[in-house]
Amino acid sequence: MRVMLRAALAVLAAAGLLAGGFASPADAAPRIVGFVDQRTINDPDRDGINNYVVAGWACVPAEPRRVLRIDIYDQRGLLFGVPANQQREPAIARACGGNAAHGFRVAGERFPNVVGPLRVYAVYGPGVNRLLPDS
Repeated sequence: MRVMLRAALAVLAAAGLLAGGFASPADAAPRIVGFVDQRTINDPDRDGINNYVVAGWACVPAEPRRVLRIDIYDQRGLLFGVPANQQREPAIARACGGNAAHGFRVAGERFPNVVGPLRVYAVYGPGVNRLLPDS
């Protein structure tokens, strides 16, 4: 019985599940903030092409120099990704740890038909992302 308990404790310790709970604060996902403040998709013209503008901002306030990737999806999947690294107004700097260079804007006159509503995600890294409000 004691050998089984010792083996179980060794497995838990190796997995990092002892002495500190299931995850340390350093392992916690970062707090991502942001907003989509412009989203315009015009109805397809006679060629079946949309005109579009998607703009906003996103950042991790605790890491003001980190540039997040913005992924924009429709019902079919990923349409495109862009960096959130454009200069924005001073209010964004206050929300983003003093750095205002966290904006994004995607615009185009010709884009294949968008299927369903757009979803805009701020991506920190693999498996760490946030659906931005008003998207």
